[in-house]
Amino acid sequence: MTDRLLAYPALAPDKDSATLRLFRTSQQALASHEKGVQLLLTLHLAKDLKHLRKSLTLPSEAYAGARYFGGMDFVEKLIYHALLRDLLRKNVRTKQEFLSHAEFCKTVLFEKAKELKNVVVRILEAYDRTRSTLHIIEKANPSNGAVLALCSQIRKELDSLVPRNFPDLYSVEDLTHLPRYLRAFEVRAERGAHYPEKDNIKAAQIEEFAEALLKLKESLGPTPPLRKGRL
Repeated sequence: MTDRLLAYPALAPDKDSATLRLFRTSQQALASHEKGVQLLLTLHLAKDLKHLRKSLTLPSEAYAGARYFGGMDFVEKLIYHALLRDLLRKNVRTKQEFLSHAEFCKTVLFEKAKELKNVVVRILEAYDRTRSTLHIIEKANPSNGAVLALCSQIRKELDSLVPRNFPDLYSVEDLTHLPRYLRAFEVRAERGAHYPEKDNIKAAQIEEFAEALLKLKESLGPTPPLRKGRL
């Protein structure tokens, strides 16, 4: 008796089209299929998406914050690709489902683009304020090792919370919380500049939990982005 081989069929993106391929696991098949659907929907909605790109132009108040993330053009591209992933990356299996979802995307595309862009602008503004606060504190305390160490640590945590590709890592719902978290960093820096020893005590209290969380993440291995919500 020969061993049976089990394979899962799914779409796979291939330049300007999508092909049918077999995958060894259902997880691999689903991930590839959704990307294939996204590509086909991108081609189907090409005219609408061309107009969409123009609507994603960031306002001038986002310039200062965008500098930390590659500039205005780069952030606009991040928003565009994040929007496509949330709207177009779907597990569609029939022609009717495909056309139905394409029509749905047409009706919500610009509304969701505006929503995502506005959230990103608020994050950029909050990020710039936080980084500016750190710079002011460091400039005012050039020889205070404890304060400089605190600012350095906060800057590392900022990079972890809001990395260069942050629109790709969070759902819109999660993104709405980032300005509040950034404000918390700012307050922590301002208070720590006066009482760095108190910040050290508080940091030590959560260090055990932070290490446990890091070990848990490492044990789980590679995980998909934290896009829990959908646009």
